[in-house]
Amino acid sequence: MHYLKKAFFVALGCISLALGTIGIALPILPTVPFYLLTAFCFANSSERLHTWFTHTTVYKKYIGSYFRRRGMTRKELSKMVDVSVVSDTQLLEVVITSTDAEFACRIAQAFVNVAPTEIVRITKAGGAV
Repeated sequence: MHYLKKAFFVALGCISLALGTIGIALPILPTVPFYLLTAFCFANSSERLHTWFTHTTVYKKYIGSYFRRRGMTRKELSKMVDVSVVSDTQLLEVVITSTDAEFACRIAQAFVNVAPTEIVRITKAGGAV
C-alpha cells in the first residue's frame, strides 16, 4: 500500500509539474498552484525528487520565496500590481493579478494600509519618491 501511495504522489507531481510549466507560456493555466502541488507531491513521495525540484530554477523563480518566508521581491510584486490614474479625477485604480484570491486580497489590504501615508509623503516632497 505504501508503494501505491508513493507512486500516486510521483505521478501527480509529474503531471502538476508539466501543467505548471505549460502555464508559463499559456496564461490560462496558473503556474504557481501547480508548482505548489508539485512540491507537496514530491515531498510526500520521494526525497530525491523533492530535492531535485527545490533546486530547479522554476522552483526558485516561482515559489521558492513563499517557502523561505522572505516575502516577495520588488520585481515579483511589480509583475502582480498595476496602478494607474483614472482620467479627469484624483483617483487611483489598483489592479492586482494573482491566481490566489486570498493572497491578492492581502496585497490589496497592504496597499490600503500604506498608500495614504505614502501619498501624503510624496506630495509634501514635491513629487520626488
